[in-house]
Amino acid sequence: MATSIDQTVIDTGSLDTTGAKITLAENITVSDASFFSGLPAATVFDGSGFTITVTNPDWPGLFSTAVTVKNLTIDSSGGALLVNPGAASGWFFASGIGGIAYTCTNNGPVTGQNNGGIFGGSSNGLALFCTNNGNLTNGNGGIFGSSSTGKAVGCLNTGDIVAACGGIFGINSVATAINCGNTGVIHDVDEHGNATSAGGIFGYGPYQQYITATAINCYNSSNSPAGVGGIFGDYYYNTSSAINCYSTNGYIHGANSNVTTTNCYASESWDNTAANAALVGTNGSVWITATSPYTLFPFRTDYEGMKALYPPGSPPTVFALAKELGILERVIAIAIAVNARDDTTLYSILSAMASNTYSYTAAEAASLYALMSGIDTTKGMTLIVPVSSIGGGDGGDDGPPQ
Repeated sequence: MATSIDQTVIDTGSLDTTGAKITLAENITVSDASFFSGLPAATVFDGSGFTITVTNPDWPGLFSTAVTVKNLTIDSSGGALLVNPGAASGWFFASGIGGIAYTCTNNGPVTGQNNGGIFGGSSNGLALFCTNNGNLTNGNGGIFGSSSTGKAVGCLNTGDIVAACGGIFGINSVATAINCGNTGVIHDVDEHGNATSAGGIFGYGPYQQYITATAINCYNSSNSPAGVGGIFGDYYYNTSSAINCYSTNGYIHGANSNVTTTNCYASESWDNTAANAALVGTNGSVWITATSPYTLFPFRTDYEGMKALYPPGSPPTVFALAKELGILERVIAIAIAVNARDDTTLYSILSAMASNTYSYTAAEAASLYALMSGIDTTKGMTLIVPVSSIGGGDGGDDGPPQ
């Protein structure tokens, strides 16, 4: 059963929380932070492309449970995240809450301390194709708050970054960012002239703690000063990794980090030849090279998102969620096939899909080429790709286990 809500429902306080799905019917304004609290974790909240404007100056997060939210924007009109450093709230999720956010956008300022644009601090959530446009201060993160262990795929930060913040993850996060980007300016000093230790993807790391944080196929293309970490801020060490990433300010990590870098490119003056020599997937399988700096190939990002939604060992019902979120069946299909190399029971899911034949463009085929090794296409699925794209060289690979 689906529940539709509009401003009248908000004003009368008559929300029916028994349905498995809640759909937003119009833009609404919310001041009571408890209105959506306590929703069952199985709830899917569909924003339908509408905006919730928050007016509460002490906002703890829209959701206090690990729901799935999609296609929603949050904006602020006098609203602000909690100031208490221990609160670590997010505009969408409260502190310590997981859940899934899909194609969600935050436009509110990410102020306070340890807060996040989508998830609060200490979150193990999954952010797929989310954007933060709010400016960041005080150890906050554009998508996740501090000390988070979640995963971000295809996410973007455009807000300014200061004071130990990270464009995707806040301080001290032990997390994974895949195909994420930052275009917000990473400031080297705060308003008091103090060094910020900020980073474009990860902020300030835990001092002298050898934790594991990973950035794969990520980029910083902002006009940031040399010396700040385009991907990692200060105090991430060689147990953390930047893989196939680039930064246009000349630095993958801050001066006080020694992150392990593989196939990375960092320069204040972009050079295609040098970038192609360093990065993998520059044939269009990961990076689109038609413009400089490079952008990420959307199809590969979609695939990475589906792979994150369905890690090995997850139940087949996850694929119903993928369809609910709006992930294309041809992306779902290739993820099934790749994961089925290790779990052959997954081939049975193909019979429940609308089609068992999927076509891909030449560029998509180049991205898929390295992924297709070992796929058994006798199990009910046909992949149609342009012949000229097969064996297309530098297609990257399926990456390290996630």
